[in-house]
Amino acid sequence: MKENILIVDDEADILNLLQFTLTAEGFNVSTASNGKEALEAFHAGNFDLVLTDIKMPVMDGLELIGHLREKNADAEVIVLTGHASVEIAVDALKNGGAFDFFQKPLDDIDHLLMTINRALERQRLKKERDMALTRLKASENFSQAVINSLPSHILVLDKKGIIIKVNQSWKQFVREHFEKAFRPGIGDNYLVSCISKMDKPEAAIIEAGIKSLLNGEMKHFEKEFIFRMSFPEKHFLMQGRQLQDSQGLVLISQIDITMIKSMETELINARKDEALKTLTTGIAHQYNNALNGISGAAEILKDRLGNEEIVLQMLNIIIKSVRQMAGYNSQLTAYTERNLNEEQAVLLNPIIENTVNSMENILENPHEVRLDLSYDVQYIKGYNDKIQAVIYELILNAVEATEGTGNISISSKKEWVNLPPAKAPSDTPGYYYVISVTDDGVGIEDKIKNRIFDPFFTTKFIGRGLGLPAAHGIVMTHRGWIAMNSHEGGGTEMKVFLPVYEKPDEKRELKKMKLKKLIKLCSLLKIIFLILNLQRLFLRQQDLKYLKQKMVSRPFPLLKTMKMILILPCLTLFFLIWGLRTFIPALRLPDLK
Repeated sequence: MKENILIVDDEADILNLLQFTLTAEGFNVSTASNGKEALEAFHAGNFDLVLTDIKMPVMDGLELIGHLREKNADAEVIVLTGHASVEIAVDALKNGGAFDFFQKPLDDIDHLLMTINRALERQRLKKERDMALTRLKASENFSQAVINSLPSHILVLDKKGIIIKVNQSWKQFVREHFEKAFRPGIGDNYLVSCISKMDKPEAAIIEAGIKSLLNGEMKHFEKEFIFRMSFPEKHFLMQGRQLQDSQGLVLISQIDITMIKSMETELINARKDEALKTLTTGIAHQYNNALNGISGAAEILKDRLGNEEIVLQMLNIIIKSVRQMAGYNSQLTAYTERNLNEEQAVLLNPIIENTVNSMENILENPHEVRLDLSYDVQYIKGYNDKIQAVIYELILNAVEATEGTGNISISSKKEWVNLPPAKAPSDTPGYYYVISVTDDGVGIEDKIKNRIFDPFFTTKFIGRGLGLPAAHGIVMTHRGWIAMNSHEGGGTEMKVFLPVYEKPDEKRELKKMKLKKLIKLCSLLKIIFLILNLQRLFLRQQDLKYLKQKMVSRPFPLLKTMKMILILPCLTLFFLIWGLRTFIPALRLPDLK
């Protein structure tokens, strides 16, 4: 591609000489007689090189060079000057950024051409450099955009562990979980500001792994850790890797695997749950058989040896204990054999009251139990015995949390839930009945809050009741969930959410049945009315005089006419009596118990 050269000089001979010479060398040449014309030509075209005189009218060469540099022009400049303006030309080299200068007259054209080619070569190198920088910047912007779009937390560490680059996901993470004064970012030491926030066993392993990466002893390192500063706590997979050809830089990525861990936990719990059901179903049936034998034998002994007071007292204790154990067993089978029977409409408040009353003989120490049951709480669709087992377990946990004596509050209410929790069986907004069991006991430790619904997990030394995992499973089968609010030393509140069941209105159904029967009765009355009209028309047609005249001459038609006169009223009376006996009772609404 031919380069474009602009020649600026007020001497026409020099302009013509240079134009002829450079055109012969294959350049595209334009000319101007002063700085102003040159500036206008420069704005109109695209020039790679400017040859300009210093001394010119209107606008001299130095002023022209100044205007070109103000506009960030990349064109190279070669200055032409006479003997008297050499110092000015040198100043143009130093301060104006000129490539070189030549004194007039131009005796050595070859040297000038060689200088022009060197200036154009430098100009080409500048363009290539600028293009390379532009591509590099675009590539860096693209890479940064890709890194910022990643959901993982990305950091780059130097040899000393100093953070030198982060992505947007990391910035958002530290904004959400770190105080403003302690947010780790570019310029902070990752080992000091971040690893110190992890649990000690995990922190020690991760610190050793990252140091090995920084020292070049390892190329890759990964470790799972729990970040407990968030609620709920998050699980992360940390991966560290040395960057190739990066002089010891280390790339750290933290991937949020909380969802994966949650799914793994749910899968493990489901397997435990199935194993628990299989095991307990078989044990429960054998256990029931043994209890039946003990209970039967105790009843026989009671009948035969009941005269002695001590024997009677001991037998009553045995029978009471057997019944208590049978109750536990029924709760256990209610959980393991769920979904075998058809769901029914169940009133909640009576279940709560009956459960509290049944536990008076089981609790070893007295507790103050306060009931606050709302009349808005009506029916759910489910299983009576299973809901009772859940309430029993929640109260039993409250009793054990109060360590012998304490206050327990049990309430029920109807509540609108706009957004059910993520683990709820349904995410549909709606009304739920909420059973709340609150105690003022020791509360639940933070480290076990996320495990209390795990199968086989327990902190109890006394094996009573189903346990919260089983209760949670029952509530889930009823399309509900259990919410917990507890603080160490501040008591615990357990809330059971169960969807409202709108039981069909029996009175409304009976009214519909009555209306249908009433419509049938009206139809029957229409038939009777039609028969009566037919009878009246028939009698009107049979004139009595006509009957007297024909009585002697035609006795048989007369007899037939008399039969019709008798049959029609009888038929009308029959329909009327049958209709009244059949349909009138339907008009009375039966009593509903």
